Amino acid sequence: MITPGPMKRDQFSSFYLKSYFPHTTGPGWDFDMTYSVFSTLFALPQKSQMLDIAFSALSCVFLGKNHSDQQILQYGLRLYNHAIQSMSKAISRKDYSLDIVYTCIVFQQIQSHYCPHGLDEWLVHLDGLGAIMRYYCPGSSLSGPMLSFIYGHHLKLKTVFNEFMHLSEETITWLKEPSEEPLYELTGILAESSRIYTAAYNTDISDYIAFQSLLNDCLSLEESHLDFFLRINDKLDGDCLYIPGVS
Repeated sequence: MITPGPMKRDQFSSFYLKSYFPHTTGPGWDFDMTYSVFSTLFALPQKSQMLDIAFSALSCVFLGKNHSDQQILQYGLRLYNHAIQSMSKAISRKDYSLDIVYTCIVFQQIQSHYCPHGLDEWLVHLDGLGAIMRYYCPGSSLSGPMLSFIYGHHLKLKTVFNEFMHLSEETITWLKEPSEEPLYELTGILAESSRIYTAAYNTDISDYIAFQSLLNDCLSLEESHLDFFLRINDKLDGDCLYIPGVS
């Protein structure tokens, strides 16, 4: 039987952080703040009960899945449902707090570990959580590296992966905005890929000039794509991720 006390929840959350994320990270991994975000959320001194339960759910779902332990997995799913109900009540009361945003991040991670009904359900969940996060964006009060990451790198990548073939022009412009974030180039590349896909799908096949323009865009995208990954490869001390001409 798993006891729900704070000490036990902290033990499970600590286990998740140590087990899911790499024990050592070289200098090439400084572009990914995911571990920093989750470790910071875990260490918050004044977590709401909703966020605390969501973290416990994440840890139990991960542990149950990895060790094929149905008891722990089902306990984690019950905690997850409890946290969802708490968020629903907070939203219906218009009870804004950053804990709603933070809990959405944890929910997204839970869905990455457990989504038994397929990719479509996962995408629906991501879409819904992204909408909640955009609605509760603190706007002008957005400050600090964690919130900047959440509403920059994190939300942009979730958006482009979720809506890749259906990005609006406004969203593409937002995704391609210049930024100091290490992965802003990747979101720009993915957004441009989406734009080219949509243009090719909607262009009359007999329009030679339009397709010639799209071909030039594709070649330019390939160059940007290759340049980005070669630079990432250099940051990883030569551990080859991509070799031109080799599939």
